[in-house]
Amino acid sequence: MTTDSPVDDRTVDAIRSWLGACHGAALRDDGSLVVPQPDVMAGATPQEFARADFRFRPEDPHYGSTYPHNFVARVHFAPDFSHRAVTLDFMGAWAGEQLWVDGRRVDGPADDRGATYFERVRWIDSRYLTVLVGQPAHPLSDRLVNDPLGTVRGIVIYDAEEAKVVSVLPESAEAWSEPYAVRRGDVVEIHRDRASCERGEQPVRTIELR
Repeated sequence: MTTDSPVDDRTVDAIRSWLGACHGAALRDDGSLVVPQPDVMAGATPQEFARADFRFRPEDPHYGSTYPHNFVARVHFAPDFSHRAVTLDFMGAWAGEQLWVDGRRVDGPADDRGATYFERVRWIDSRYLTVLVGQPAHPLSDRLVNDPLGTVRGIVIYDAEEAKVVSVLPESAEAWSEPYAVRRGDVVEIHRDRASCERGEQPVRTIELR
């Protein structure tokens, strides 16, 4: 951990209780979980997650994970530790991850069942995070590949300060497999993948931050 923040045992107990409640809850038809996070989790510190059995590597105090029951829980802290994103992965019971930021559930573009397929949370700075979203019904998704999220991805930009979601999805002729976002001032550039960004290619989308 990078700081010596005091640990609130009530927060630690709340994290553990929430994980236990998630284990006992049934997923809805759209794959969502009706177990709201306790308010205290909105400000939980890395130390409190660690006391609740999340494992952090010394070289990466921003990320921790735990395998408490039939799922994987992960926490991703913003670079300055001002925000935290928590994901649950039910490992086969449902495709993709579910996402909460500062205790608030985040939803994204949904299929005809109302389901959202998230994966790969990444903070692009201390305010904005991105998460990939599977597009299994996309016309260019390879049906021969055994991936319930499909082979095409969109990307969601989440403003943690304003709790706002911007969804950026490929058109029918675009097949993004790992879209990658970079913030440049008041603009977020979306590239087909990280390699195309590092090669200096033009972004496929440009999103103005307001």
